[in-house]
Parts: sequence; C-alpha cells; structure tokens
Amino acid sequence: MRPLNLKYLSGKVDYKHIAQIKIAQKRLDMSDENYRALLERVASVKSSKDLTVGKFGQVMDEFRRLGFESTAVAEKRKQSTRDPGHVTHAQLLKMQRLWDTWKGKPDTEGLRRWLQRKWKISSPQFLDADTARRALAALANFRTKPTINKEINHD
Repeated sequence: MRPLNLKYLSGKVDYKHIAQIKIAQKRLDMSDENYRALLERVASVKSSKDLTVGKFGQVMDEFRRLGFESTAVAEKRKQSTRDPGHVTHAQLLKMQRLWDTWKGKPDTEGLRRWLQRKWKISSPQFLDADTARRALAALANFRTKPTINKEINHD
C-alpha cells in the first residue's frame, strides 16, 4: 500500500472538484443556505474554493451520506442487474462523444438516425452488446468532416 501523500491532500481543490460538489448539491436539491451550512459544518469553510483536497473528500463523504450517488457509481451498481447482452452506459457515452466529435457539434438526433439507417435500431439504448461494439468501431473509424470553404468569386 502506498503512503498517503499529505502534500496533495493539503493542496487546494481545482475546478473539477468544485464541479463535482455542485453536481452533488444540485442532485440532492440542496438550497444554497443548506449547502453553505454543510461546508461550514464539515470542512470549516464558507466557499468550496477554500477547500483542500482532504476536506473535499470529507464533503463528498457527507454528500454520499445524504444520498448522493455519482453516475459512475450508479452505473456500476446497476451493472450487476443489467443483462450482459445489452449496451452499457459507458458505451452510450462514448458513442455519443464520437458522433458529436465527427459532426463537430452535439447531435443526438443524428446519431439516432444513423443507427436506424445502419442497424434498424431506433435508439442507442436498445443496442445489444455486439451491435454496440460494431457501432463504436464504425464511429471510431469516422474521419472528422473537413470544413468546406464556400467562397464565391463574383468577378
């Protein structure tokens, strides 16, 4: 077991940590007043920007005690009950990310239409595991669309 890095734990939190805290606050439907009281009670700070990484862990532990569950944890918990023949949440996210990158903008409807045309599947969550793997492989091979410069010369 590696020794605990105290220097890391005493460092300030970054924007990713603060984002996690804000997500937990929102999912728990916690008022700003209650949120600030929690920070004061658990970490003795008035703002999440003043948290150290060690105190961040304590705040997140308190959010979990209050019922917060991150998407990753929820998916892992559900994985044991999911039919192994179905697409996973991680595959769905990756599929949408690859499609959006290829299109150059968020386009959920476009991905749905492509799946319908290619595999006769009306929505990504209905994919079976094998088709999901094939769709991901196909999307990974897509090249980013070159932008066409449509300058018209009127001489």
